[in-house]
Amino acid sequence: MITKIFLAIILSISLPSIALSEEKNLDIYMDGSYKMLKAKSNDIDFSGAGIGAGTLYTFPTSTNIKPVIGAYFDYNATGSNSTFIVFDHFNYASAVLNLGAKYKINSFSLFLLSNFGYAYYNDYGLDNAFMNTNLITYEIKDHYFVGGSLLGSYAFGDVFSMGLKTTANYHVLNKKLKIDGPIQFNDNSNGKQTYLETGIGLVLLWSI
Repeated sequence: MITKIFLAIILSISLPSIALSEEKNLDIYMDGSYKMLKAKSNDIDFSGAGIGAGTLYTFPTSTNIKPVIGAYFDYNATGSNSTFIVFDHFNYASAVLNLGAKYKINSFSLFLLSNFGYAYYNDYGLDNAFMNTNLITYEIKDHYFVGGSLLGSYAFGDVFSMGLKTTANYHVLNKKLKIDGPIQFNDNSNGKQTYLETGIGLVLLWSI
């Protein structure tokens, strides 16, 4: 009789923790998106595509809304036609720290994330669209951004999910003319520049 009572107590303590541990708390995802960079200062607007990959860790709690921390890396290629023969491009790669929350109900998960990013690679310049030659290049330094993302996914089984991600980030960077090519123009866009980035894309997510 004492043995049965002891086993019942052990099971009552261990079963909730076992159920909690079976919940998958690590999500790995890839995304592809359409992005726009709207100049908030004396510069031009850009649009293009971005691809990225990230991971999100959900802290196990007994509530439906759980805290999340994650990391994300992406590469973005954007351009803008400033004239008929001159093409402005702005390509950059960034690393992002994510903090936020996850809400899950049945097969649907919703992540609300804050973004704190730094672009460690920047390629900004003007190209000749016909000759495929570089006309003007700029040096980009101190490219930081903050913002938020909303990621919603639907689970097709225990591991794979698919969904959409929307993003809005505010970028700040320093832009300096690096090479003055064969064309001459009045450049008023040197110095500190700011952009509003918006994007929407498809997300593929795996829970492990």
